[in-house]
Amino acid sequence: MKPRSAGRRFSVSPSRLNHLARVCALAAQGKIAALGVALRRALRSGAEPAELSEALLQTYLFAGFPRAIQALSELERAAGRRHAVRRERPRPASTWRRRGTRLCRAVYGPSYAPLIRRLRRLHPDLAEWVLVEGYGRTLGRPFFSLRVREMLALPTLAALGAWLQVESHARGARLVGVTLGELRRLLAAQRGALPPRARARAASIVTKVFENYS
Repeated sequence: MKPRSAGRRFSVSPSRLNHLARVCALAAQGKIAALGVALRRALRSGAEPAELSEALLQTYLFAGFPRAIQALSELERAAGRRHAVRRERPRPASTWRRRGTRLCRAVYGPSYAPLIRRLRRLHPDLAEWVLVEGYGRTLGRPFFSLRVREMLALPTLAALGAWLQVESHARGARLVGVTLGELRRLLAAQRGALPPRARARAASIVTKVFENYS
């Protein structure tokens, strides 16, 4: 893969977003054979290798480095050629922390302060990693909008059965302008990538989040 330090933000259509969400959900579950099929289908449908790479890179935050490495290796095989990837130039940790704090506030809204207090009670380093690594370095990367990143996070977390985080990111998606209809359609499109019970439970959680704020 050829690194490229700068580049435009990807413009992600609903159909391409469905492909990106599918490969993230499959990658999180470690379903490599199905992931290969989904990646080749996405490429044939016009998805750029670089945007697939960016989506799969994000899965490390939720599913860990082993699954992300597996997924990116499968993309390398599916693309069948070297392709450019988007890379940010290195920045000081203080810069990542400022960006992470800003984004985390946008996603959690009034729940931000209680969240950080709770994380610090669990472990002070965990709170710092969430802000610096989670939001600053990963979700804050400029190549997808925060709307797209939140919509990719939901099926990834549902694939892992991380239901508290599904609820948190459903609230975050709402706060950054994603509609209930968009999330319902996105989850419905994951038939075959998410188990039926996981899709149903995620859809129920998303609906309740939006109903509570209507």
